[in-house]
Amino acid sequence: GEALVSFLDDRGAPAMVERALIVPPESQVGPVSAEERAAVMRRSLVAGVYDKTVDRESAYEILEARARERQAAEAAEAQRADAARAAEAAERERARQEAALRKAEAESRRREAAERKARKDSGVDMGDIFGSVVRQTTRTVTTTVGREIGKTLLRGLLGGLFGGRR
Repeated sequence: GEALVSFLDDRGAPAMVERALIVPPESQVGPVSAEERAAVMRRSLVAGVYDKTVDRESAYEILEARARERQAAEAAEAQRADAARAAEAAERERARQEAALRKAEAESRRREAAERKARKDSGVDMGDIFGSVVRQTTRTVTTTVGREIGKTLLRGLLGGLFGGRR
């Protein structure tokens, strides 16, 4: 057979119509034998290319894997959030316990101060008087000793500098 064919040029305009010859199909009526089929396949330009079966990963499998990864990431994130909430709750509980302990200590100190004041108001506490006497005596002795040492040092330095009596 033959046909009249026209193509478009570089600018998109139709070119001159030309005559083309058409090769008739190679076919037969009836089934092909196994030997004829094998011979045609050997002569084919794509012989060996499509012989191996390749099972590539389908789009469905790729999307399913992504969905599983996303679910695993969400589960891990939820676990981290749960752990953070648990840590936060533990920290709040620890702070609450510390506050209760501080409150109890403050109450204890307040009670002790009230008891001391009550004892002081009720009468003379011999321990306080003795402690006061000891503190006053220590202060007096320390002041006197310090004063004497200072005088001796000052006299020695000034006498050495100004050449006092010999």
